[in-house]
Amino acid sequence: MPTITPSLSERFGVELQEDPATGRKFFLWDDMFQMTPQGMPLPNFSVQEAAKSFFARSSDWLRWRYREAKEFPDGYFVLDGVVLEPKRNPKGQRYYTLADIERMAHALAQTGAIDGEMFANIMETVLNVARLYEVFDRSEE
Repeated sequence: MPTITPSLSERFGVELQEDPATGRKFFLWDDMFQMTPQGMPLPNFSVQEAAKSFFARSSDWLRWRYREAKEFPDGYFVLDGVVLEPKRNPKGQRYYTLADIERMAHALAQTGAIDGEMFANIMETVLNVARLYEVFDRSEE
């Protein structure tokens, strides 16, 4: 399982925080972002946007990772035994936040669906998008 280098914390001015449910540390949490009137964190991404922008894959690839596989009866989006369920908008469509994508990358790396280089690229992209949405205090960078 790839590890996140301390340089990302230093570079983006954000510290890893422990998730009390899993004990795993993450950079991003939904409450760090502005919310839409419907209560959805900004930015948020459709299946197609998330698949193309963060995983360089098709939306079908992303959807198939949720399906049962021989080695992964609960799909590939299981992190430390916890199934990562996608959020749904008021119309019932799946959407993802940057915090979701960070956790999805960890799950995919844990299952071997992505390698360490791809994991690092996804993390850097996620943090760069968070920077664009001014999650990080630019004066600390």
